[in-house]
Amino acid sequence: MSNGEIIPVGVYVEIYTTFQELIELLEKTAIDEVKKDNAIWFAIGIDVNVDSKDALMLKLTNDGKDLYQGIYRYVFTDKNIIIESI
Repeated sequence: MSNGEIIPVGVYVEIYTTFQELIELLEKTAIDEVKKDNAIWFAIGIDVNVDSKDALMLKLTNDGKDLYQGIYRYVFTDKNIIIESI
């Protein structure tokens, strides 16, 4: 069972694979870890480009069944980061 810590998770493969295969591996890991009660929430962050602008795709699960997805554009200013849902 999770003890409330935030733990970063990365992916390493010994042979070259496609970006899509890496995402699918992370998605499977997210579902499995929540199902096994090793995590309460699992989030995957993917740097993407939407209409030639930087964005972050977040995939989340807390039930070990479904991944919920949101895409957020972001812009760095002198003092802040502006984030908007798209």
